[in-house]
Amino acid sequence: MARCSDGGEGGGRLLCPARNARICRICCANHQRREIDCPPDCSYLPKPSRFQEEYEEMRLLGSIVRDHPDLLQNIEFALVETWKEDVSVDDAAAYEALRAVREDDAAHSPPAASAAAAVRAIFDWRQSLEPDGLSRALRRAACKKIMRSIRNHSGCTPGERGYLCFVSPFVG
Repeated sequence: MARCSDGGEGGGRLLCPARNARICRICCANHQRREIDCPPDCSYLPKPSRFQEEYEEMRLLGSIVRDHPDLLQNIEFALVETWKEDVSVDDAAAYEALRAVREDDAAHSPPAASAAAAVRAIFDWRQSLEPDGLSRALRRAACKKIMRSIRNHSGCTPGERGYLCFVSPFVG
C-alpha cells in the first residue's frame, strides 16, 4: 500500500490533485483548503447541501441587481435576440427557458429550447470571463430574478410578449 505523503497513518489511498501525490483520507480532510490549495473541482471536497445552495441563492437574490446588473442584462439581451430571430418566442417561452436553465433541465417547447440555449451560451461566455467562474447559486439567482420580472410584466399566456416588449428598449 502507498504511504501518505503527509505522514498520516491511513495510508496513501487518495491521489491529491493539488499535490500530485497520495495522501490518506485523514490528512485530506484535515488540511483541505488550509494547507492544501485544493482545485475547485476536486472530487474529495465536500459537496454543499441543498440547504446551503438555497441559502446562497437567496442571499445573492437580494443583491443581484446591485452587484451583477451586467449579467442580468446579458441574459435579457439573449432572450430579446432569440425573440427577434424567432417570433414564436413569447413570455411563456422565456419563462420556461429560464426555469429549464435554473433547474438544469430541458425546455419542453422549441421556442423555449432556443431561448434556453441562448441563456446557457451567455452563462458559458461569462464563465470564461470570470476569474472565479459563476457559481451555481449565482446562475440560479439570476434566472429567478428575471423569472420574477417576467411575472411582473406578463401573465405568461400563450402569445403574450409584455415582458419582452418592456425589456427590449433597454437591451436591444
